[in-house]
Amino acid sequence: MNGRVKLSDISKKTGLNVSTVSRALSNPERVSEETRLLVQEVAAQLGYVGNAAARNLILGKTDTIMVLISTFPGQPISAVFTEVLRGICDDAKAHGLSVMLQQNLSQAISSDDATKFLRTGTVDGVLLLAAEKSTSPHAFRPKECLLPVISILNDLTSCGFVILLRH
Repeated sequence: MNGRVKLSDISKKTGLNVSTVSRALSNPERVSEETRLLVQEVAAQLGYVGNAAARNLILGKTDTIMVLISTFPGQPISAVFTEVLRGICDDAKAHGLSVMLQQNLSQAISSDDATKFLRTGTVDGVLLLAAEKSTSPHAFRPKECLLPVISILNDLTSCGFVILLRH
C-alpha cells in the first residue's frame, strides 16, 4: 500500500462500508462494540491516522494561527522577540493549535496582509508581531467584520486591531 492510509483501505480489509468505518472512528457510540473493535484493530494495523485537513474542512476551522512578522533588514532577532515567539508556540500547543510563521517583506503590514489568510480559510487567527506601521485599506472595516487579528508589541488599535501587549 503506497501513501496515506484511507478509510477505503480499512473498508476493504474489514469488508465494511466506508461510512460504517468512518462512524466507528469518529462516533464509536453509533456502531456495535464488535464493529468498533474490528475497525480500530485494522486501522492500527494499517497505520491509519485521521486527516486533520478533511476534519477541519467539515468543521470550518484550521486549528492554525499565523504569526505575521515584519522584516527588519540587517537586524538580528532580539531575545525578546524569540521569547515572544516561543511563548506563542507553547501556548498554541497547549490549546491544540498549530502555528504558521509568515514573513512580511516590508516593514509596513497592511490589514489586507493580516486578513487575507483569514478570509481564505488558511488560518483561524493572525498575530501581528512587531509591526512598526500598518495601513488600513478601504475594504477593511473592523466594525463590519470582526476578524481575529491581534497586534503584539505595537498598538495598532487605530487600524482596528486588538492590542495584546505593549512595550
